[in-house]
Amino acid sequence: MGKIVAAMGTVHAPQLFVRPPSEDPAQLDADIAAMRLLGKDLDETQARRGDCNRQRSHGDFFLTSVPTFAILSGERSRAEFAHKHYDLPIHQGLAEDLLDKLVAAGFDMAYSQDAVLGHAFAAVYEWVIEGRSIPVVPFS
Repeated sequence: MGKIVAAMGTVHAPQLFVRPPSEDPAQLDADIAAMRLLGKDLDETQARRGDCNRQRSHGDFFLTSVPTFAILSGERSRAEFAHKHYDLPIHQGLAEDLLDKLVAAGFDMAYSQDAVLGHAFAAVYEWVIEGRSIPVVPFS
């Protein structure tokens, strides 16, 4: 069905948004700069491979539901944190294919078509995706 062409890991701390006085602003700025570099790498990957993207992070359902493993498989991925809102397209074909294959392999998967994601995805959407209209598959 689909093919994962890149994998990235990044920070996603809520402090990046709210900047409490106990945090080192230079470290927060360095974290954000590193995420923006990942976004540039994402542009290069897309240019070479197409637009099939997957994101994995924990904390996506915040405290309303905390499944062991979950995939968001609706039409849109929405995230909210620190008065910011994000709305990205989901690559539904890849999401459903991953979900089917993981369940068939014995993983206890949960899924949602309309969960609102929290800070873990908001950070990636803010500084890695950064306004690009890239289909994603939120996976936690």
